Amino acid sequence: GLFPFYNIDTDNLGWRTAYHLLFMQDYLDPDINTVFWSLGVEEKFYFLIPLMFLALPFLKRDKAKSGLFIGIILITPFLRWLSYEAAGGVEAYYDFFRTVRAPFHCCLEPLFLGVLIAQCEKKGWKPFCPKWTLRLSALALFAMMASHEMMDVIGLYDVIVQPLLISLIMAGLVYGVVMGERSRFLENKCGDFFARISYSLYLLHWP
Repeated sequence: GLFPFYNIDTDNLGWRTAYHLLFMQDYLDPDINTVFWSLGVEEKFYFLIPLMFLALPFLKRDKAKSGLFIGIILITPFLRWLSYEAAGGVEAYYDFFRTVRAPFHCCLEPLFLGVLIAQCEKKGWKPFCPKWTLRLSALALFAMMASHEMMDVIGLYDVIVQPLLISLIMAGLVYGVVMGERSRFLENKCGDFFARISYSLYLLHWP
């Protein structure tokens, strides 16, 4: 969390550092480096998913296993709505972020869509054409980005629907590539370089 020329508030720094080290900054305030909230989400997932896979042998059928992951994906918008209602609604983006964007239980869709994609790859399943899934997902992404100023006014669409749509679009991009679709746009040294460092760039872009 130390960056050159980046000033960090030193009030209660010991406590804040402690809960960051415990990866609780998605529920508490990620006020050392705001983007560290995502580390809290990811580490919880890394702890949870092995436990889930230990339980999966009790589900004998692959469809039952897939159904479990799909169920988690579908219940997440409802969990966001519950958090939104518990907070009495939110209007400012920061309140939205703290209440229904950052907490682990509110952003499970992309994680478990990734699990489903991994399962498809392992089993050799191709429920959708990789080529067209990639193309249509890219088109949907640009259409969403160009359609309106996202998070300008926060309502139930932003709380319930939009995060799910973004997750599905991103999963479509990943599915297309993972399941074999090749693209000159993706396969080049420049794109490969930035792909490898993209998460590091994300973690330090705020400072």
